[in-house]
Amino acid sequence: MLVNLCNAEHAYKAIAQDDNKKISVFMPCTISVYEKNDGTTWIGYMNAKLLGDMFGGAVAETMAEVNADQQDFIKFVR
Repeated sequence: MLVNLCNAEHAYKAIAQDDNKKISVFMPCTISVYEKNDGTTWIGYMNAKLLGDMFGGAVAETMAEVNADQQDFIKFVR
């Protein structure tokens, strides 16, 4: 199962500048929930902070916020 999440405010801040529009391919953020052959259930997601750090500037700031939101969303797993 794929869960697609998007926060319009985060998206706008991340791609407002023309040079940052290329990161739109990473939108929306997707969290996958899957079951392995051994019956265990796993959650996969992109490390938004690491991705943001690669671009720097406004993208890094925004993706740090996205990362915090992702962690809050999956906190039930822990």
